[in-house]
Amino acid sequence: MALFKRVYTTINPKTGRKVKRRTAKWYGQYRDPAGHIHRVPLATDKVAAAQKLADLVKRAERGQAGVSDPFEKHTGRLLADHLEEFRRHMESKGNTAAYVKETVAKVQAIIDGCGFRFIADVSASSVTEWLAACRSGDEDMGIATSNHYLTAVKGFSRWLVSDRRTAENPLVHLSRLNADVDVRRDRRALSAEELVLLLAAAESGPTRWGLTGKQRVLLYVAAVGTGLRASELASLTQESFDMVSDPATVTVAAGYSKRRRTDVLPLHSDLAARLRDSFTEQSSPTDDPKPVLRLRNASDAKRSLLLARRLGREAARRGDAEGRPRSGSNCVDRRRQDRNGQGGARDERFPRL
Repeated sequence: MALFKRVYTTINPKTGRKVKRRTAKWYGQYRDPAGHIHRVPLATDKVAAAQKLADLVKRAERGQAGVSDPFEKHTGRLLADHLEEFRRHMESKGNTAAYVKETVAKVQAIIDGCGFRFIADVSASSVTEWLAACRSGDEDMGIATSNHYLTAVKGFSRWLVSDRRTAENPLVHLSRLNADVDVRRDRRALSAEELVLLLAAAESGPTRWGLTGKQRVLLYVAAVGTGLRASELASLTQESFDMVSDPATVTVAAGYSKRRRTDVLPLHSDLAARLRDSFTEQSSPTDDPKPVLRLRNASDAKRSLLLARRLGREAARRGDAEGRPRSGSNCVDRRRQDRNGQGGARDERFPRL
């Protein structure tokens, strides 16, 4: 084992002659247990270089004895490299591109904001302080958003442990804050009266994104009656419905379900009747399957549902002006009916659109 500075030849710009110089960085030479000689660059400081060389020799001896560090190859890699592999991991699990992009962006923001470069740099206190600064600083981040960032970075740190890249998760004890004390958007359910006003406004409205007012009414009723998301609604064809069973059911294929599982939901009798009427206006199930709700894609469904939210607010204001009762501020639970298709017709409460 030896420390040395390498000698190299360069040209003196003043004299034009060749001169020998020594490198600023110290190098180390050592022989591993297998007898191979290694020469490696270490550091510009001699004490630090000596410590690094001693660590290399110790690591080589431990490897020969079969007690090497299983996380060694990941210790010196940048977190950016780990995060890129975490992104590929999430994609391989079938997560949507939007979800993967958003999660990686949140983790990257924390890594950059806290100044983390390597796994050993990750600190729970640094994450907590960064999130607190975002909530109280110019960003004015809400507690719910802060919780989303925390969930993303904790998922990343759990993956580092489960993928055998580090021995412990430094963020395991961090918990989400109570978002109820900082409500930025007070959402509530539409009352039955407001839903009637919404459907009337939609039916008399113009064609939007290829959907007539009548078709948008069917979309809104289906969204209210099933609780399905925009991409799930856009995937439905006649073959998705079983109108023979009692009650009638709709099946969402695993490829479109958020849970990535096949979901079977019972249909309210009123919704089933509207759908039967719609089926008579479309081609038979044996033809090329077309969306029952006439949606071209999930984006159109989402835009139409956002329009419904705006129309619902306008309808609620009109209802107040005309003396109609307005529902309270408590949101109706949006949980879906039994995802296995059990149970009868749903009750007469309406979730928010």
